[in-house]
Amino acid sequence: MSRFFEMIAAIGKYAHQQGYFGVIGFDVLEDSEGQLYAIDANFRVNGSTPLCLQRHTLLGRGKEVAKYSSDCRMDGTLESILVTLKPELERKDLIILSALEKVKYGKIYTEIYGIVAGEDMNDMQHIEENLHSKGLHQLG
Repeated sequence: MSRFFEMIAAIGKYAHQQGYFGVIGFDVLEDSEGQLYAIDANFRVNGSTPLCLQRHTLLGRGKEVAKYSSDCRMDGTLESILVTLKPELERKDLIILSALEKVKYGKIYTEIYGIVAGEDMNDMQHIEENLHSKGLHQLG
């Protein structure tokens, strides 16, 4: 068992003894001697949760680099976007976690939260450029 796992397991066990059940997101620092410090525990689903839940799927496809992308938008209905992005979705370059169609000034667009994943940083950059060229834009 790794030192990291031992540390978070102890905190999780204590939280469970206090009546907590659910996801805990940890912020951990490592000093120059390799000592680990849990500096924050978030007792809720957080930004890293989707990545953790998809870890084995992504690694099984050779996707070693991934990031959670929120506040993305693409013109069109969800159905049309699924057709446009079908190759990327099948390769798991993009995993859509949630999507919501909206209409503003008579124009339909879809807000998307998801995971973008690649084999390495160069692959990731290529994938992001490809998604952008297909109309997926990061808002923030």
